[in-house]
Amino acid sequence: MWNEFLYSIATYPYLYALFTGVMLLWITVGLHALRRVRQAPDERPRLTFKKFGAAFQEALVQRRIWRRPLAGAMHLCLFAAGVLILVAYIMTHHVAPRGEAWQASRTAHFIADLGVMLGFVGHMLAGWRRFIRKETSRAFSDVLLWGLGFVFIIAYGLANALQVAITDPNWQRAAFLSRPIAGLFSGMATLTLRSLYGLVWALVHGSLFVGVLLVPLTKWRHVLAIVVNLAHADDLPPAVAVSEDLNGDGPFGLGRTDQLSKKQLYETWACVRCGRCSTVCPATMTGKMLDPLKLIEAELEAPRMASLPDFIDQEALWQCSMCLACADVCPADIAPWRHLLDMRRERVLEAAEFPQELQGVFRGIERRGNPWGTATNKSEIAREAGVRLLSKGDSCDVLLWMGCMVAVDPLAQQAWRAMAQLLAAADVDVACLGDAEPCCGDAARRLGNEYIWQQQVETVSDAMHDIHVGRVVSVCPHCANTLGNEYPQGLWQGVSHALEELSCLAQEGRIVPEAHQVKPCRVVYHDPCYLARGLDVIDSVRRLLVATPGCELVEPAHKGKDVWCCGAGGGQMWLQEDDGAALGQSLFDELANTKAELILSACPYCDTTLQSEFGNTNDVSDVVIFIANRWRASDRSDQG
Repeated sequence: MWNEFLYSIATYPYLYALFTGVMLLWITVGLHALRRVRQAPDERPRLTFKKFGAAFQEALVQRRIWRRPLAGAMHLCLFAAGVLILVAYIMTHHVAPRGEAWQASRTAHFIADLGVMLGFVGHMLAGWRRFIRKETSRAFSDVLLWGLGFVFIIAYGLANALQVAITDPNWQRAAFLSRPIAGLFSGMATLTLRSLYGLVWALVHGSLFVGVLLVPLTKWRHVLAIVVNLAHADDLPPAVAVSEDLNGDGPFGLGRTDQLSKKQLYETWACVRCGRCSTVCPATMTGKMLDPLKLIEAELEAPRMASLPDFIDQEALWQCSMCLACADVCPADIAPWRHLLDMRRERVLEAAEFPQELQGVFRGIERRGNPWGTATNKSEIAREAGVRLLSKGDSCDVLLWMGCMVAVDPLAQQAWRAMAQLLAAADVDVACLGDAEPCCGDAARRLGNEYIWQQQVETVSDAMHDIHVGRVVSVCPHCANTLGNEYPQGLWQGVSHALEELSCLAQEGRIVPEAHQVKPCRVVYHDPCYLARGLDVIDSVRRLLVATPGCELVEPAHKGKDVWCCGAGGGQMWLQEDDGAALGQSLFDELANTKAELILSACPYCDTTLQSEFGNTNDVSDVVIFIANRWRASDRSDQG
C-alpha cells in the first residue's frame, strides 16, 4: 500500500501539494480554535472516554435527526455516501490503482457506485427541503455548499462511467451504476471520451478541493464539531439553567464573545444552520425580533472581544419564553435559550438595562416573596382546603407546594385544592408551608436576575430548616423543575408534578375512576413546555385522561415534546408583548381547530394564558381539577 501511495503522489504531484496546503489551513484553524477554548471561561463539563464514545455513537446513528424522517433520510444518504466514496478512493488510489489489482477491484467500484447513488439521492432530498419545501436556509453560503456537493457527486459518477466506456475493465459488472451510464457514450470516439474524462475529473478535483478548503471555515465544520460538542454534553436536565458564581468580581453573564464558555464555543461551531430552532421558536413564528439561529450566528461571526449587544438586538433578548423547544429539536445538542439567559444576566447584573416592567417583578420577589408583590393568603387557602400547616420540627410524607400563582390566580387555587383533596382521600399525609412558603425564584432566574434567585434558594432552605418532608409535589411544572432540578440536594427526597403523583396513585390502585356515568365531553389536552420537555411527563397524563369517565380525548397537531408554547414562560407573564400576533398564536389556532368542548392544561401559566384566549368561547380548566371531579379514593384507601 505504501508503494501505491507514493505512486499516486508521483502521478498527481500538484494535486497532493494543494491538499497539503489545505491540511495546513486545517491545522492553523484548529490551533486557533484550541487557543480560544483554552482561554474560554468555565471548565465544565470535562471530556471522558465514555462520553466521547457515546457522542461518536450518536453522530453515527443520528437519532436526533430522525425526528424529521425526510431530514433523517437525507443525512443518512449523505453520510453513508461520504464514507463509501472515501473507502473507494483509498482502495482505488492507494491499494489497487493500476495493473491486475486494479482490474480485479470489483468491490471498490461497487462501493463507489453505491456511494454515488446515495450521494445523488441525499442531494436531491436536500434540494427538495431547501428550495421546494423551504425548510432550511437558502443563504448564499449554504446554497454554495449544496452546489459543490452536487457537482462533485455528478462529476464523480460520470468519471466512473467514462472510465468503463474507455477501458472496458474486468470489474464493470460490479459497477451497477457506472456500466449502464457508460452505455450512453457508446459510439463516441475514444479521443472525445478521454477529453470528457479529463473534464469531469477536473470538476471532481476542483469541487473536492474547494469543499475541503471550506470545511473548517463554514458549517461543514460540524462533521467534527458535533462529535466534540456531544462529547462535552453537560448531562443537565433539559430545563436546568447553569448556575452563575456571584462570589467573584465579575463580569457576570455573557456580554462579550470572549466570555463564551467552552461548551458555548463548541455549540457555535457545531451549528449546521438547519433552522430547526427557528421553525419551533414561538417568537420567530410570530414575527418577533428573536431568532435563535441568528443568535448563535451572531456569536460565531462577531470578532473576539466584541460586545454582543452590538451584534444582537436587545429587544429580542426579552422575547424568549424559555420554552426549551430550540434545544429539544437541535440535532447538534445546542441550547440557544441558555445563551440568551446568560445575555439576560449580563443585562440585569452588569448593565442594569432591562424592561421597566421587571423592576416590579424583582422588587415583588424580594419584598413580598412573589413576582406580583401582593400580600399572600396561602395559609388561609390551606385552612379552607383542610391542609395542615407545617411548623418547625414537623414532618409529612408530601409537602404540597403552593407556588406564587396559587396566591393570585383562582384557577391555580382550585387546582391546588383539588390535588390536596385527592391526596387526603388516598390517605396520604399531606401538609404545606402556607404563608411561610417563599417564592422558589424561577421567574427571577429566567429573567436573568441570578442574584435574587440565589437569595430565594437561601430563603427556601431557611424555611425548610428543621422540617422533615418525604417528597414535594407541585401543581406548577416550573416550580417542580426548579425545586427538583436546580435546588441543592438534601432539602427533600424528591420533587414531582401533581400529575406524576396522581399517576403513581392510580397505578397503585389508591385512586380509581368514578363508577357512575358522566356526560361525554370532547377534551383536548395541551402539554405545558416544562412538563413535557422539561420533566418528560407526557404519556402518563394521557393514560389518566383516557381512563377518566366521559373523556373523549382529541389531540392537537403538535403534542408532547413537539407542543407549541403558550407564550407565558421566561418572564413573558409580566412583559408587555409587542403589537402583532401573540407568542402563543400557533398554539391557539391548533387548539381551536380541534373543536374541543374543554381545553385542559397542567400549568398555572398555561391555564391563565388559555383562559385569556378562549375564556369566552371554550371551557378551560386544569387537568388536576378535571381528574379530581371524576376520580375518587379506592375502597382500600378509604379503609386506610
